[in-house]
Amino acid sequence: WVTFQAADGASPVLEHIWIGTGTSNTLDYSQGRQGNYNAYLRFVGLTIEDGVIFQNARYWALEDCLIERYGPWTGSVENIEKTAVVIKAGDHITIKGCEITNTGTGLAGYGRDISVIGNWIHGGKHDGIRVNGFWNSLVEGNLIHDFDDGVTDAEEPTWSRHCDLIHIFIPGPGYAGWQNHNVVFRNNVLYDAEAQGVQFNNYYATAATVRNELITFENNVFGPTHANMFNNADRCDGLIFRHNTVCKLA
Repeated sequence: WVTFQAADGASPVLEHIWIGTGTSNTLDYSQGRQGNYNAYLRFVGLTIEDGVIFQNARYWALEDCLIERYGPWTGSVENIEKTAVVIKAGDHITIKGCEITNTGTGLAGYGRDISVIGNWIHGGKHDGIRVNGFWNSLVEGNLIHDFDDGVTDAEEPTWSRHCDLIHIFIPGPGYAGWQNHNVVFRNNVLYDAEAQGVQFNNYYATAATVRNELITFENNVFGPTHANMFNNADRCDGLIFRHNTVCKLA
């Protein structure tokens, strides 16, 4: 492993981290889910001003970092789709103890054995975490709140988006089989979103063979949002919802 870490008393600032190939943070699903090379890189205690993209990389970690994107984050589709942490395929990935803020979406991507643990994800304009094909993964102990693009979906301009705290999504068209499989959401605190606390979406809404599998929500705290707390809008095989706490404003 190679670790990039702040020296004692230092506060290093990086503009951007890009590991892998390609020139876009679009989730194109062209290389499969698992990645094709071992990075063995850790980034610890850094400020990253304009996002992180890992493409096809296995074995990497972000720990105790502040991660943002350059604004603006509204006003166009390009702006609102800015994402602070992008995972474009990979394996054995850890994002732990980071603050992710001032962005469109906090974290989005797909891969295997992904751990998103103890992060503070807030102050964005689209989604908190967008789970686009996680396998055998854990989302635990995160504080996720304050996602709103500032306009209603009934208004122009057409760049406006639903803003959900956890968005579990099967993409399409052309990516059948990219469902989320065996993902545990545990001990997270979720509140204050323009739309849903948790939203399930499946591009293949009429295709019974493509659906999320083995998704568990346990011991989470769901606070107030402006739409549904938990919107299981599409098919899921083996959905477990247990020991969660629901809060409302007095």
